[in-house]
Amino acid sequence: MSIQNARPTIWSKMILRALNTLLVYNGPDVISRDYEGDIREAGDSVKIISIGDPEVRSYTKDTDITMDNLTDAAQTLVIDQQDYFNFQLDNIDRVQANTPLLEEAARRAAYKLRKKADEFTAKSWEQAGSEVSSFKRSTAEAVYNNIVEAGVKLDETDTPDDGKRFIILPPAAVANLQKDIRFVGYGTTGNRAQLEGGMPPATNGFVGYAANFRVYQSNDVPEASTKFKCCAGHPIAWTFAEQISKVEAYSPEKRFAEAIKGLHVYGGKVVRPSQLVKVLIENN
Repeated sequence: MSIQNARPTIWSKMILRALNTLLVYNGPDVISRDYEGDIREAGDSVKIISIGDPEVRSYTKDTDITMDNLTDAAQTLVIDQQDYFNFQLDNIDRVQANTPLLEEAARRAAYKLRKKADEFTAKSWEQAGSEVSSFKRSTAEAVYNNIVEAGVKLDETDTPDDGKRFIILPPAAVANLQKDIRFVGYGTTGNRAQLEGGMPPATNGFVGYAANFRVYQSNDVPEASTKFKCCAGHPIAWTFAEQISKVEAYSPEKRFAEAIKGLHVYGGKVVRPSQLVKVLIENN
């Protein structure tokens, strides 16, 4: 009779990969990273200076002209969010495993740090300068028309219409938008390409164009009561910076194990609220 209980556990060489939510809000096409270099070099905050507009007056010949003193205003971008992970794998388990468990766990942990930062930025919706009335997500026409209305709000605040405007929607709203011929049929070169070749695979959540907006899909769109809190605007409206993103491997003093820890410090700010629009979508 063989000794069954002495047989070692068989570890599969394959790892069941987790499914990742697309990280959209801190993407380079959605939010400004202009002040990140200053943060990394100088500490945990940076002053953002803006200059007031000089007056423009009518001129009358042979009369003295008026001189204005320039005025400025300062906003502070503070790096005040701090998240970390710290885990270990016993050496016995590591030796028995014929798959890179530590590396996969580190990859998953790093992703979760980025996801938490994305969720942090998504909450900046509350600081938007204007709002589009809530609407049913049950029709494609309603979704598209309210994107148009968001564009009107941005036009009224002189937000640049330079191809960088964006809107972030939940999957159900994107699905309805794909039923609207104005989204998938014509209007921009990108739309026509979609009609000819089908919807492109989502890259950082980007799914296409609508009414001069880049449309992004995210599962991190905040919810409140019966509404999704969608955000539309231009990257100049807000900014994000990461000061430290560090991962270290080490051996715990009192364990026969390998461990990995990581730290992520970051912050964000809405610097131009008038270039950000709240778009409320009913989720039922």
